[in-house]
Amino acid sequence: MRPRSPPIPKGDTCRIDASCVYSCAYQIQESVVTKHERIATRKATNLSLDVDLVADAKALGINLSRTCEDALRSEIAAARGRRWKEDNAAGIAASNAYVEQHGLPLEKYRRF
Repeated sequence: MRPRSPPIPKGDTCRIDASCVYSCAYQIQESVVTKHERIATRKATNLSLDVDLVADAKALGINLSRTCEDALRSEIAAARGRRWKEDNAAGIAASNAYVEQHGLPLEKYRRF
């Protein structure tokens, strides 16, 4: 299994963090899942949902399984992102402190 790097939540920014580039590239690669792969890895699960919500969803033709799956996927990504930030807070702080003290290592070559 490949190592995972969490997504950067919307509206969230990072300063200097080399893993940001890896994280974005990995997310793009990870998000490409074929329909066959999605179907082959499904598991029947029982959920308790509000009766009115289920009725409204069915009336509107909303796929409950896919909607729950998408919401769960988003929650998992957010939780992994929070955990990753907590686990790597010291390294990110050290990197940011270095940049504040010494500047970016190749800043003299920047054209913007």
